Amino acid sequence: STFGHGGAGQPSVHQDLGHQETTRSERAHSPDLLMTVTPTVESSDSATCDDAVGTVIGGRYKVEALLGTGGFSTVYRVSDTLEDQVRALKLFAPSAGCDSARREFNALRQARHPNIVQVIALDTTSRGECFLIIEYVEGELVADYTTGQKHLNDLIAIDLVLDVLDALIFLHPDLERSDALRQKGEGGELTIEEHDELRSIEGNALVHRDIKPRNIM
Repeated sequence: STFGHGGAGQPSVHQDLGHQETTRSERAHSPDLLMTVTPTVESSDSATCDDAVGTVIGGRYKVEALLGTGGFSTVYRVSDTLEDQVRALKLFAPSAGCDSARREFNALRQARHPNIVQVIALDTTSRGECFLIIEYVEGELVADYTTGQKHLNDLIAIDLVLDVLDALIFLHPDLERSDALRQKGEGGELTIEEHDELRSIEGNALVHRDIKPRNIM
């Protein structure tokens, strides 16, 4: 399973850290699980859906297909003409601003986990619109299985949930450990190593605020 950045069936990374996020699993029978990071943006020099197909964004990313749209961004499947790789591109709408893109990028670029879609780069279009380049994940959205038209067997569903939990445990702060270190620090008993550990827990942990079927592949 993989957490990703919100798209229509492909990667959608809007870990909504205000946005979205995605996760992927290596379990034998699990479908790829994607945690999205947030789709909602406009296209290269326009910002509208299929109109962007065939255009080049950022001088190197050729738009191949629209994957999904949201309130603040749009996600495309693109071909990186420089590295000859297929990627997902999340273009942020002007109303979202580049601050949202930077926050998402800075939060996610450190999240290296097999069940979380990788955020690769942050850049801007010729019009100053910010976009993220994200790992492209083939698969189906869990949302496709919530309508009653398609079904997962029990074992796959359990594996999928375990994959999501594994990714969330990785992302979320270890509150029990941080509380223990904080209490120890109040007594002036923290070692240098424990002080560094506490700073790392408090500085690097993320809280995913948008766990839903559309953000999991």
